[in-house]
Amino acid sequence: MGCKSLAEKLEVGEEEAQLFVNTLHATYPINQCRTNGFVVTLLGRRRFLPAINSNNAVQRAQAERQYSKFQLRIIRRKQDSSYI
Repeated sequence: MGCKSLAEKLEVGEEEAQLFVNTLHATYPINQCRTNGFVVTLLGRRRFLPAINSNNAVQRAQAERQYSKFQLRIIRRKQDSSYI
């Protein structure tokens, strides 16, 4: 998802959406996922993404999207639990 569509979905400006994306990548660096082959939630759950280091660009791009979506779900659940 690009910054423009994220901004529309969150009903914020594109600059704020870009800041959100930058913060997300700074908080959850993809390089660590590439090194380990998995991403870890704050509670220690691991999501293995073996294609993150694939030579096939399509497979690698899919794994990167899965990584991003996984991180967004973590943030969303954290926000939802704060309202309980």
